[in-house]
Amino acid sequence: MIQAPSFAFSSNLRSLVLTSVTIVDEEFFKWISCCCKFIEDLYLDSVYGPKNITIESSSLELFRFKCAVCIGICHLHISGEKLKEITVDWSLNAYRKISLDILAPNLKRYRWTGNLINHPNLGNFVSLEEVEIRLKPKLDDCDNVLEILCRLRGAKVVLLTEEVSRSLR
Repeated sequence: MIQAPSFAFSSNLRSLVLTSVTIVDEEFFKWISCCCKFIEDLYLDSVYGPKNITIESSSLELFRFKCAVCIGICHLHISGEKLKEITVDWSLNAYRKISLDILAPNLKRYRWTGNLINHPNLGNFVSLEEVEIRLKPKLDDCDNVLEILCRLRGAKVVLLTEEVSRSLR
């Protein structure tokens, strides 16, 4: 189990990888946002505990989130002016209310794998170059898929799985 360090403890971490850990509460993510002023790379793989993960960083360039069986996490919020790449691999319980908010105007690469989320807030990507969408939509999710693709329309390269393409018929 990982607990947030004291907010008086400022860190010069540049990279942080957490795999198969339980976070005591959301304060840990607030600590990363407030006290890790130099963090550039954050990878959360099978992190359990809090229902909300909020990362707001002025230095973060790469964010990767992977959760094969997300039992507790309901809301993922990530924002940063320097974010260049975001990867989200999120398989979740389709019966829970889930939200995804991304505010990264300078994002260049975005990869999203897993279940489709209704009405994600993907912000405004002005520098997007490459998008990879590997979602598992239901056949009646055409409107949600179109909404996502419209948000990502400025990308130079868009890769879709056959499942995503089929949902557009």
